[in-house]
Amino acid sequence: MACRYFPLVEDGILKNFYYDLNYAHKLKAEPTGHGYKITMWGDDPITLKPVPSVNHLTIKPGKTSLTEMIKSIVRGVIIEGALGAHSGNIPNGDYSIGISPGLYVENGEIIGRVKDAMVAGNIYETLQHVLAIEDIVHPCWSGRIPAILCDNVSVATRE
Repeated sequence: MACRYFPLVEDGILKNFYYDLNYAHKLKAEPTGHGYKITMWGDDPITLKPVPSVNHLTIKPGKTSLTEMIKSIVRGVIIEGALGAHSGNIPNGDYSIGISPGLYVENGEIIGRVKDAMVAGNIYETLQHVLAIEDIVHPCWSGRIPAILCDNVSVATRE
């Protein structure tokens, strides 16, 4: 089954659910071409069954440059990578992830690197506090996404 353009969310409204062949059959829905053999931990891709997955996700760019976003931060962290993003209570949207790497921002300027820090919260609540979305997208392992500036995210550090 070929992949195709398939909007999940448009203008903040859930438009579609994605399925592999198995779950489409179980739910009496049309398959959407989103079943993939995913091998995160060294499994054999030949013996794995496809599972529903969003492997080529694209979030539309916004209207704010990354420079403008950084200048608007009074005190915060830029998260470039996350450790343990696959853990937490995924169905409920709860997350607690390590930051690696991260940059500390104060009064609109990058001050230095962040080490030994975590962010925690609920993705559904976090995404209700989006302040800006970057005007370009960047390739990542799961697709293409812009930087997203969120307010009121809990950050914990060792010190």
